[in-house]
Amino acid sequence: MKIQPIIRSFAFFLSLSISSATNAGSLTPKEALAVGEKVHVHAIAKNFFALESLMAKDFLWSFGGDGSARDAIEAWRTDPAYLKNLGRVTRMRCKYTEEKRVTCPANAGKGYRAAFKQLPEGWRMISFVAGD
Repeated sequence: MKIQPIIRSFAFFLSLSISSATNAGSLTPKEALAVGEKVHVHAIAKNFFALESLMAKDFLWSFGGDGSARDAIEAWRTDPAYLKNLGRVTRMRCKYTEEKRVTCPANAGKGYRAAFKQLPEGWRMISFVAGD
């Protein structure tokens, strides 16, 4: 698999997002977008170990009460659709919300969406869900 073209296309997306994504008068934090870029690359590469390192320990991946990064990774190992969708949404335009989170894609509706938040250990992916 060729990772280099993926990185280049995501870098282009990243530059567009930094220059144009605004909400509540502030640009999307570069650090959050950098973590989103890493999540994208590791999702495409199916690098579960690296993905887990970019996730909050209390991670929302199901509205059924599931709440840990480790549980999410185990579910993702058995269903490749999760990583496919995670790779897809993290290459789309993101938005910085009033809750000081970054959500990708910007207008997901009830579709798949990833959220990132500044935690004491740095920006981390805090959720990846679909539905309400």
